[in-house]
Amino acid sequence: DPPRPEVKEAISVSKEAGMNVIMITGDHKNTALAIAKELEIISSDDDLALSGVELDKLSDEAFLDVLPHVKVYARVSPENKVRIVEAWKQHNHIVAMTGDGVNDAPALKRAHIGIAMGITGTEVSKGAADMVLTDDNFTTIINAVSEGRGIYANIKKAIYFLLSCNVGEIITIFLGTLLGAFIFGSAVTTLTAVQILWVNLVTDSLMAIAIGLEPKENSIMKEKPRDSKKSFFSDGLGFKIAWQGILLGLLSFSAFIIGYFIHEGTEAEKFINASTMTFMVLAISQLFHALNVKSQTKSLFKTKFNKYLLGAFIISLLLQLLTISLPFTRAIFNLSSLSIFEWLIVFLLAITPVFVVEIQKAITSFIKK
Repeated sequence: DPPRPEVKEAISVSKEAGMNVIMITGDHKNTALAIAKELEIISSDDDLALSGVELDKLSDEAFLDVLPHVKVYARVSPENKVRIVEAWKQHNHIVAMTGDGVNDAPALKRAHIGIAMGITGTEVSKGAADMVLTDDNFTTIINAVSEGRGIYANIKKAIYFLLSCNVGEIITIFLGTLLGAFIFGSAVTTLTAVQILWVNLVTDSLMAIAIGLEPKENSIMKEKPRDSKKSFFSDGLGFKIAWQGILLGLLSFSAFIIGYFIHEGTEAEKFINASTMTFMVLAISQLFHALNVKSQTKSLFKTKFNKYLLGAFIISLLLQLLTISLPFTRAIFNLSSLSIFEWLIVFLLAITPVFVVEIQKAITSFIKK
C-alpha cells in the first residue's frame, strides 16, 4: 500500500526524538526498499534491507553486529519477528512493535510495548498488545510519545517544585532552632504548625496542580529518549532542589531576623512580627518559585504562557493576603499587621528566587554555548 501523506513527517519527527524506525513487511524486498526510501526510513548507504530467508542464514552474533544498520525486513516469519525484537532488547533499547495479524502476536507480546491495530487488527493481536491504535495510524504513535513526554516533564516539574518548597520550610525551622540560640539567646519558633499547614495546603497544592497543566515545550520532541535506568533526580535535578530549597529557607529566616530587629515594641511583639514576615516571605516566595520550575533550562520569559498557573498564582496570593488582612484570621495564624516598609522587604525577599534562578539559567546557557 502507498504510505499515508503524514507518515513521512512523523518518521522525521521520530528521528529527531532519537527513535529508530524499522519497517517489517510481508511485501517483496524491492517494494519495501522503494517505500522505505520514499519515507526516508532508509536514508544512507549504510542502511540495509534483509529478507526472512537472508535473516535465517545469519548467526545470532552476526545478526547482532549488523542489527543497527538493518532498516527494512521483508517477508519474515513470526519467529523472525520475535528474533528481531529480542535482538534490539539485547542492544538495551526499549522496543515498541506494531502488528495486526495473528502471526504478529508473539512479537507484540515479547516487545516492551506491543501496539495492535484497532481497525484491521485481529482479536489475537489486540489481546497480545499493550495498547491499541483506534485509527491504525503510525502518526498516532508519535503523538502519543509527545504526550507521554509532556506528562512526564510536568510530573517532574511538580515534584521539583514541591520538594524544593518543603526543603525551604525545613531549613526555615531548622535555622530558627540552630541559630536562634546564638542570635536571640534561645531557640525560636519561626513558623507555627498552623502556618506550615496553611502554606502546604494553599500555596503548594494549587500551584503544583497548575504546574501539572503546563503546556508542552516546543523542543520536547527534539530531546533524546531518557534512560529508563537513570534516577528521577539525575541530570542535576537533585542538586537544584537542594540549593533552591536552601535559598527559600535562607530568605525566610532572613525575614525573621529583619522582622525582629526593625520592629519597635515588646519582646513578644517583636517575635510575632518576625514570624509574620517569615510566614509571608515563605509563602509568597514559593508562589514566585513556581515560575522558576516552568523550565529547568529556559528563561521564564521564553516559556509558554500557562493560564492555569497564573490563575493559581492570583488565587493563592489573595488567600495568603487574606490571612493578614482580617483581625480574626490574624488571631488564628498569630500574625501582626505590617508597615509599608516591612511589606517592601517581604516583596523584595519573596521575588529574589526568580532573579537568582534566572541568573543561574543564563550562566548555564552561556557556558553550554
